[in-house]
Amino acid sequence: MLRRLLSTAFFSLLLVGCITTQPINNVSVTSLPGVVTASEQDVRKAITLALNQRGWRVVSEQPGVIEASVDVRDHQAIVDITYSATGYGIQYKDSTNLDHNGNNIHRNYNKWVVLLDREIQKQLLSM
Repeated sequence: MLRRLLSTAFFSLLLVGCITTQPINNVSVTSLPGVVTASEQDVRKAITLALNQRGWRVVSEQPGVIEASVDVRDHQAIVDITYSATGYGIQYKDSTNLDHNGNNIHRNYNKWVVLLDREIQKQLLSM
């Protein structure tokens, strides 16, 4: 009986580790780091530098909004990055081969967005 219980617990943990989707992590409008005063163009520059640094590319651009994508093997994520002199946000737009099903997406998408957000913060702090 104990053996069966341990076996069931082991396989349950194994299955939990295999879950690859999670809720989409959008970065709500984030204020600039406390010590940073920047113009809208400075924020735009920090975002584009961060995109390049993390392997993303600008797909299109309008005042205050950059559409960017990242391609990793046969996966693609597309985001809209809104920005102003006071902050920025990263919103999911579309994806390919990332198991998007409404509110959930492959966990790698969230990792890419977190890393992009950190890089934007780093670029802003280095201005």
